[in-house]
Amino acid sequence: MNNILPENIKRLRMEKNLTQKELAYKLGIAGATISAYESGTRVPSITILCKMAAFFSTSVDYIIGYIPPNDKRIMHTLEDEMISLVHETFSNYWTRCNHYF
Repeated sequence: MNNILPENIKRLRMEKNLTQKELAYKLGIAGATISAYESGTRVPSITILCKMAAFFSTSVDYIIGYIPPNDKRIMHTLEDEMISLVHETFSNYWTRCNHYF
């Protein structure tokens, strides 16, 4: 299992100087549940992730370790695909029409 989520939950809790029991109380869940999240044996529901994000003043994306793709990389990929498509289209056209020239 990916360790980013458990590590992030533990780090955020420790940054607030909270015990697992204290965090659980603030989120309205059992103390053992935080231990299970931090050990990676359980995964929080989206409801609990949203509560955590609000409590820690961060986003669910950050807690789960999601890193959005770089927009420049996406644009570069799209440009490459468009160039390739234009070359392919021109090549097909040239192959079909070459005998007219």
